[in-house]
Amino acid sequence: MSALRSENLRSDLTEKRSEIVWQTQAQIVGYLKGGSFNSRRLADIVNFIRQDESAFKEWYGSDAAKLFAPPVFRNKKNSAGYFF
Repeated sequence: MSALRSENLRSDLTEKRSEIVWQTQAQIVGYLKGGSFNSRRLADIVNFIRQDESAFKEWYGSDAAKLFAPPVFRNKKNSAGYFF
């Protein structure tokens, strides 16, 4: 967010990053007017960011990105509680 804020203040946003800023601002205005966020639109914003690593490089090193890449569970026959 800080990178997007800085770029927005400098008017230095790419088209894709500008779209994310516009969508985020719309969510904030909606929250201020109605008291809630549109969770579907917020998910769309996050998915748009996740799908373009070259445009949103900061995302891939962030703690938020780690929430979308949980460890993969591997079921093994010798593990206790193995399911067929």
